[in-house]
Amino acid sequence: MKKLVFPLLFLLLLGATSAMADTTDTRQQSAPLSMAIVDTIQTIREQRADLTIALDRTRDSINSLNATIVNGRLILDSGAVELAMANPQKYLYQHIVTGKEAKKSLERWAYFRMTFCILLILLFLIVGCWLAWKNALLRDPSFDANGKLRPIKERPFSFSRVQLFMWTMIIICCYTYFFGLTAVLAPINATTAILLGCGVAVYAAGKLIDNRQIQAAGGQRHQDGDATCRDFFTDLLSDENGISIHRFQALVFNVVFGMAYISFFVRAVYNHEYPLAMFSEGQFALIGISSAAYLGLKATENTVTKTEATAVTVAPAGMQPDTVPDEAELNNEPAVG
Repeated sequence: MKKLVFPLLFLLLLGATSAMADTTDTRQQSAPLSMAIVDTIQTIREQRADLTIALDRTRDSINSLNATIVNGRLILDSGAVELAMANPQKYLYQHIVTGKEAKKSLERWAYFRMTFCILLILLFLIVGCWLAWKNALLRDPSFDANGKLRPIKERPFSFSRVQLFMWTMIIICCYTYFFGLTAVLAPINATTAILLGCGVAVYAAGKLIDNRQIQAAGGQRHQDGDATCRDFFTDLLSDENGISIHRFQALVFNVVFGMAYISFFVRAVYNHEYPLAMFSEGQFALIGISSAAYLGLKATENTVTKTEATAVTVAPAGMQPDTVPDEAELNNEPAVG
């Protein structure tokens, strides 16, 4: 029995010594591991701080480049239109008058601004319509057979002037209303600029054609007939042969696109989107084709031959057109045959 006890005690003592050695080795090995974990955590914190600084600098760089991030996408821009379209709530509707949240912090001058802009729009419409009806704002110059300028009420209405007036009033009223609503001057897009530019170009080309025809025909243009009874739509739609299809087409397209422009503006403002309409290339093609057809066929109106021009020039006062002498009689030569 004693022979068995001593070997067992020796084995137990040897096991305890080994266990204590293993514990010491484990502690010695875990100490460097804990230090490594602490160092890693510290490094991650430092990298996070550096990353935050880098993100702040990137955000500042984006702002300096006139760009924005929408839905995780970086949108660079060379102008203000794309920014306003990408994030209208930030760039256009920060100070909007309507809405419960806005009314709580709304300044008193916002109501005054909105009221003033609405009154200004009414003033534009009233003055514009008054000038259009009572003055020569929408009328072409017209001369009688003696070369005397007719009174304003006897002058014909001009299609090109009406077109330019219509687009000017639509755009300026929408623009003024949006400013009164948001206190922001919305950036003008290409569609609005092209519509105004097209109106100016059609008016300028029509003016040149009218001047040439006035010089060639004097007071014998089809616009100069029935001067005592002027009708707005008849003047707009008529050429030398009466109501014309190309003028009707141009008028219809302008009215349709004008209504579409206003409708787009109302819907966009209601949904807090960019307010000015964006027409496609095909839609611009329709407007351009109708305007080109109007100008091209307008240039062929009031064609006066040399004989007609001579007859108008030399006809004595009171003589009927069918009794105007021919060239042989004007030269005191006997008529042949």
